[in-house]
Amino acid sequence: MLYLNFAGLSPERFESKEQASTVQRQFEAMLFSEPGVRWYSDQLDRCRRVIHEFLSIDKNDSPSHVMFVSNSTTAFQIILSNIELTSGDVVLSSDQEHPGIIRSIARLGTKGVQLQVVGGESEDDFCQNLEDAIFKYNPRLLIVSHVAYTDGRVFPLTRICALAKKKNVIVAIDGAQAIGHIPINMHGIDTDFYFFSGHKWCCGPMGTGVLLVTEKYLTRKPSMRVELLRESNSVQKYFDLGTQHVGNIAGLARACELRKTELPTATICLYKLQEKLLTLVKSLGRVHIRRWKGAHAPGICTLQLEGDRVNPSLLTDYLIQHYGIAIKPFNYPEDPGLIRISYSESTSESDIQTVVDRLADALSTLNRS
Repeated sequence: MLYLNFAGLSPERFESKEQASTVQRQFEAMLFSEPGVRWYSDQLDRCRRVIHEFLSIDKNDSPSHVMFVSNSTTAFQIILSNIELTSGDVVLSSDQEHPGIIRSIARLGTKGVQLQVVGGESEDDFCQNLEDAIFKYNPRLLIVSHVAYTDGRVFPLTRICALAKKKNVIVAIDGAQAIGHIPINMHGIDTDFYFFSGHKWCCGPMGTGVLLVTEKYLTRKPSMRVELLRESNSVQKYFDLGTQHVGNIAGLARACELRKTELPTATICLYKLQEKLLTLVKSLGRVHIRRWKGAHAPGICTLQLEGDRVNPSLLTDYLIQHYGIAIKPFNYPEDPGLIRISYSESTSESDIQTVVDRLADALSTLNRS
């Protein structure tokens, strides 16, 4: 199979599997005996330090601010439960957020929490629309992706966080499509929360992820700050989910550790593949490249099919059945005809040529039927 849905799920790397297996075997020899409890805690602390370094987190946000979760949606639900939104509160999001995030907010509608969505065809448009929405709705929370899962656009987080700061809006950033994909330096991101899943661009285990709770958010909670000064691990009491699979967490840490060294070279490779794909796609009839006027991450290319004769699911089913090519369809009534191709540095230029050739064949066949 020619797999081109790395933005959905990446194969777990061998080193991650090996580390997860080794650590889990060690833990099973002790379990929650007194030495086992200490060993378990030490392993989590070690993994927190690895993630802290991986993200280039500001020194004010210590490794203890790193929480381990099962995925990005779970991280966001933890955030929502701690903010405790009430009737009349407004949450702002971009119009490119993952359905899991939007569903989590929509469930709060029964409590009177409102969701307002902001769009824009360029960085400037989005920031202007966001500023207008912030002053109009006086929101309690803003949730925005670092990199959009839909088309790979990179949101200008420095500008976005500065706008939110004007009205003291809590900011949560979904980094699921950014971490392990593009270089990250948390020093320039003035956010309250940042979270990501381990099974995408980091190539870590499924069922792993990270939630960073920043010092900025903790200063909003005076009672929490008092406890933090008294107990070094009290952040975990508010945000951790309890006993977790220590082997998988160790596997995630190992994957992130390796990805940090690979990322500069990987990014260059991904941009070359993207350039080739964008050039080849221009030869396809009735297809355009979905892009905004602004930065784009290198490993995602989203295409819009013109007309209504071929829907995305029909096309992607045809590609997998006839050619063994896996890409991602989107089926949104408000934004029809989208397919996403996402690749890694293990993808070759000949793979890119193949997917475009087979896409042309599939569109030709399906448009005749």
